[in-house]
Amino acid sequence: MDEPDGQMVPLAYGLAKGVFHHEKKDRVFLIRRFPLKTVSLHSLWKPAVRLFSQNPYVAVEDVVSLFETEHAARVEQMLTDLARKGFLAQRGRAELAVFPAISIIIPVHNRPCEIAACLESIEKLDYPKERLETIVVDDASTDHTPKIISRFPVRRILLEENRQAPFCRNLAAKEARGDILAFVDSDCLVSPLWLKELLPTFSDLSVAVVGGRVDAWFDRSALDRYEAANSSLIMGRHPMRSEKGNSSLYVPSCNMLVRREVFLAVDGFREHLVVGEDVDLCWRIRDSGYQVAFEPAGAVFHKHRNRIPAFCLRRFDYGTSEPLLQKHHKTRRKK
Repeated sequence: MDEPDGQMVPLAYGLAKGVFHHEKKDRVFLIRRFPLKTVSLHSLWKPAVRLFSQNPYVAVEDVVSLFETEHAARVEQMLTDLARKGFLAQRGRAELAVFPAISIIIPVHNRPCEIAACLESIEKLDYPKERLETIVVDDASTDHTPKIISRFPVRRILLEENRQAPFCRNLAAKEARGDILAFVDSDCLVSPLWLKELLPTFSDLSVAVVGGRVDAWFDRSALDRYEAANSSLIMGRHPMRSEKGNSSLYVPSCNMLVRREVFLAVDGFREHLVVGEDVDLCWRIRDSGYQVAFEPAGAVFHKHRNRIPAFCLRRFDYGTSEPLLQKHHKTRRKK
C-alpha cells in the first residue's frame, strides 16, 4: 500500500473485517463470519490477538516482541499466512534488509509513445540505481521505437526479425546480470514502490515467482471502467500462494518477478506460446517445487486496449491459449 506522498508504509496487521476472537484455556480462535471459517492458535498467541482486538493495526515489530526472539521468523510467517487466509488485514510492507540486484526486462514492438512512458516511470523507481539494470528488447520495430529507446540509459537488444515477446524475454534473461528478473510490458507504467513492495516476499526461499497488482491506466469510457473491474490481469485483493490446493495460481507477465536461476532452470517461457505463456511458466515453476505468490501491492498501470475491436481481438487471443495450456497441463484449469 502506498501513502499519498509515495513513501513506504511500515508493515502492520489488524483483525480483518468480520473477524472476532474467542479464548479458551489452552487455545485462542479467530473466527471469520463470512464465509464462515475458523483457525485455532496456541495460547501463546493470546496477547497478540488481544492487541489486535484493541487496535486497528499493530506494527509487526510489536507483535514479534510478544514472543521469544528465536521464534521471530515463525511469527512473521504466521502473520503472513493469517493475512493470506483472510483472518488478518495487512497494511504496508516489510522493509528490505538487503537490496538484490534486479534486471528489468521489457519487450517492445512499434510502441514509441508507450515505451517512452514506461521507461520514464522506471526512472522514478525508489530503488538503488547501482542495484538496477533495465534491458529493452526491440522486436524488429519498423517505426522510431529504437530511437526513443536510445534516449534512455538502458541496455538495448535490437532484433532484425520479429520473434514475439516470449523469445525477447528469454533472450534478455540470458544476458541479465540481476538475481531477480522483473518483467513488465511496454504498455505499462510502474509505481515508484513497485520493487520495494514485492521483493520482501522472496524472503521465503520457497517462493520463486511474485506478481503484483495490475491497475487500469485509462478510466474515461465504459470499457475502461469494465477493464478496471474485470480485466483478466486482476488477480484479486488478497495475498495468495500456490500451495495447498491452489496449484493453478499464476501471475501475468506484465508484473512478474522471478528468481533468475529458477527461470533459467525451467528454460524460461515457452516461445511457441504467444498468449498464456505466463500461465504456463508459473505452472512449470510450481511443478519444479517452488511457490508462486501474488501480492495486492507493487502496482503497475496497464494501458489496456480500450477500443471495441482491439478489446475483442485480445479476448479472442486469450481464449485460444486455453487448448494449448491444456495440452501441456492436462490436470490443471486456468481460473
